[in-house]
Amino acid sequence: MSAPPIRAASEVRAIEEAAAWYAHLCSGTATDQDRQRWEAWHAAQSLNAAAWERVGAMQRRLAAVPGALAAPALNAAVHAEAHTRRVVLRSVAVVLGTSALAWWGWRQPARQEWMADLRTGVGELRDLKLADGSRLVLNTRTAVDVAFNASQRLLLLHAGEILVQTAPDPQMVPSGGARPFLVDTAHGRIRALGTRFLVRTDADATRVTVLDKAVEVRSAAGGASDSPILLRAGQQLRFGPGGVGEVVAADPVADAWRQGSIVANDMPLAELLSELGRYRSGVLSCDPSIAGLPVSGAFPVPDTDRALAVLATGLPVRIETRTRYWVRVMPR
Repeated sequence: MSAPPIRAASEVRAIEEAAAWYAHLCSGTATDQDRQRWEAWHAAQSLNAAAWERVGAMQRRLAAVPGALAAPALNAAVHAEAHTRRVVLRSVAVVLGTSALAWWGWRQPARQEWMADLRTGVGELRDLKLADGSRLVLNTRTAVDVAFNASQRLLLLHAGEILVQTAPDPQMVPSGGARPFLVDTAHGRIRALGTRFLVRTDADATRVTVLDKAVEVRSAAGGASDSPILLRAGQQLRFGPGGVGEVVAADPVADAWRQGSIVANDMPLAELLSELGRYRSGVLSCDPSIAGLPVSGAFPVPDTDRALAVLATGLPVRIETRTRYWVRVMPR
């Protein structure tokens, strides 16, 4: 069998540029000006559009690679593609191997996410029963370690969102009484008091929403002697490195994702798209001129394309789709 033809230098350069754009746009630091420049690059020539499509396909293969490493990994794969697919994958592995220090330096919590006991991918939900009979539901892009022992029932939430419904402890601690049920995040600890509650965490903060009974929250930003904050059903609290926010009324439909929906009540369009973006890969954004447009309704998270179609039907907006990994909502 003859070897596949070597790609032209212009084609390789276009894919390298596409990989760099992909890494930047997914880094979380891209501005509207950057996106305009990307649009101009994408429209400049057919080679660029084709290269962007190829990067979208490679994204699925390199979903675990952070933006800073995605570009060199993709570029290596592009150059190696003159050979076999096995060589492509081996070349990507070599790039990641030679970037071992950078990979190790990629924040420790991210390593914990990929090594967690329980994980969900983009758009995936998991509903399971823990060893003590408690129920645990993992929302999209969630990573949890389960650390039950003779003295405590502990969940370590590294990323994402969980719904917990505790059960009476079937195993008592040696000193008598039930083992405490705890959820730890990077920002503090939640202790369940026979309850049903939500915990959502990211790099900036943790949010706790109590659906039934109560929990105690102790922020890592406070001193060890700080008293825990008691949250009751219908209350919500956000806390992070900067301290603890105010206890506020909980969103009555905060757990609607459990039934496969995001329910918006005059939610700004940009905020709704940010929520929908958790359930799909790639970049989902809107033009700044319509970012504050209030939106109400129920939007399905298992099918975000349908949710976007609903938006275009009910609002003066149109959906601009370059690829499935690059979608922008624009004024009509």
